[in-house]
Amino acid sequence: MEGRQFYVSRLARIYPAYAFALALIGPFFVGHTIRTAGLVETLRQGIAVVALVQAFVPGWAMAWNPPGWSLSAEAFFYLLFPWAAAMLGSCRRSRAVVVGLACYALCLLIPLAYDRIAPDGLSLATPTSQTFWLNVLRYNPIVRFPEFVMGVVLGRCYLESEKTWLSGRRAALASWGAAAALAILFSNTPRIPYPLLHNGLPAPLFALLIVSLAQGRGAIASVLSTPPLVALGEASYSLYVLQVPLLVLWFKAQGHAGEPLHRAMQHEATFVIFVVVSSLLSHRYVEQPLRKAVVSALRTNG
Repeated sequence: MEGRQFYVSRLARIYPAYAFALALIGPFFVGHTIRTAGLVETLRQGIAVVALVQAFVPGWAMAWNPPGWSLSAEAFFYLLFPWAAAMLGSCRRSRAVVVGLACYALCLLIPLAYDRIAPDGLSLATPTSQTFWLNVLRYNPIVRFPEFVMGVVLGRCYLESEKTWLSGRRAALASWGAAAALAILFSNTPRIPYPLLHNGLPAPLFALLIVSLAQGRGAIASVLSTPPLVALGEASYSLYVLQVPLLVLWFKAQGHAGEPLHRAMQHEATFVIFVVVSSLLSHRYVEQPLRKAVVSALRTNG
């Protein structure tokens, strides 16, 4: 029963806002894909996206609503989480840490192997490159699974060492150090192979930042815990899944081509406000009510 409740709560958490975003951009996806790929391909991609399995097919990962690829991977991780949590929670912590370190090694070795072998024939992979094996590397849930395992191990270590690990002043210093290191890393992206940066290289820094901020100490944690930023954080999932549909609707409703730079910047600022307000409204009036409805319906029927 606990396993069923876990799956119900996870489905209720991610699917309502996801479905809302698909509904907003659906007519544009259907019209464009039918024109370019035909009705059968549109149906195939649509079924995969609705079922959250699109990331397993390299050419479909960005179909319909591009941010959905990560939710496809997330759904796969949720499917395996009870097994992974049981395995990594029942073994000795030292063994779990070794598994986590081995997964990080995989996160580095797989993109390094891609860069070395160059199966797509690319001399340099970039964020705009769209090739078969690069898309497998970027989006396939199996390839991204080691990062998920690292998160499970980190969660166990944090829960078992919560009162002593990075407590007090050390947590504040660690959050500043992790944030500074990430800023340095991302400011040097042209010097780092794109597949390596995309697939796990910054994971230890993000882990340190998350764990240190979870202690609630220091200036960064204090700012992030203010009510406005807490509200934005709660609405961040809606913002994530709605960003592309809202962008499509925005550009369909307005024309910006050929405008001076200062006018374009004004439009960009207006769009940011639009998408933030929309995400707050979506979280309040779509995500939360539908989440409760899904949980109530599935647990009642179960």
